Amino acid sequence: MVVDVKPKIVENYSESNVKRLITRFNNAKAIKDMWLSTFEECYEFALPQRESFYSESIGRRRSDRIFDETAVVGVQEFASRLQSGIVPNYARWADFVAGTEIPKDEQKDVNLELDQVSLPPKLLESYKENVSKAGVVVGKNFDKFLFNGKTLPKNRLVLELVRHVAALDDVETLADLKEVFPDNFWSKGKETTRNRNAFIVELEAVAAEKNARFFGKDDDKIQLRSGEVAVVNSQWGDDNLRYLLDNISYIFLEFFLYVYI
Repeated sequence: MVVDVKPKIVENYSESNVKRLITRFNNAKAIKDMWLSTFEECYEFALPQRESFYSESIGRRRSDRIFDETAVVGVQEFASRLQSGIVPNYARWADFVAGTEIPKDEQKDVNLELDQVSLPPKLLESYKENVSKAGVVVGKNFDKFLFNGKTLPKNRLVLELVRHVAALDDVETLADLKEVFPDNFWSKGKETTRNRNAFIVELEAVAAEKNARFFGKDDDKIQLRSGEVAVVNSQWGDDNLRYLLDNISYIFLEFFLYVYI
């Protein structure tokens, strides 16, 4: 015989919707709490590095019951497969379109602008292919990328990306460019003021004063509508380029939402 021991929901329909929602939450939590010991045991064998369901002291060893790596490795591989199937890296898995708040007669133009939010699919495919096949010659990585019909090394790829954004109608100042290319993207999300090259795009005078390394030829400088002259950091490796490409689409989205909403 099966005995139902789940907590019963006792709702008072004379109460406000908020109180009834809290009651439902507490009921659901009570049911979940009945499984905590099972969840904890699963974590101990498959995810020992994750935070426990119970309170534990910092630095406590949690892998003393693991004698085989099958479960630990299996969970990580399964999570990677889920991600690659739902939101794969370096692939355009979603498109942004104008919402109902945008007037119908403006939606077509807005959609064309939003199409630039995600990096061009050919660029992303080229990046993924080149990273997986990267070779090293005398300590230099010779990755090449295709963008706007040009074959580019990684540092010139960044220069062309910045040029592409600087040409947009709504980009007038260096501050506008830094909205899309924040300084900390070069340092993989970390804030730092010690490195003279801790920027993606900067005023020419500021970069020169820092004695930073940037694309300094006249043809590589970017003349902004504000009259400012911007230059692009020329120092790029696999890690910070990967970080830039992983995050730039999200920043593009934020920028365009600010412009159009």
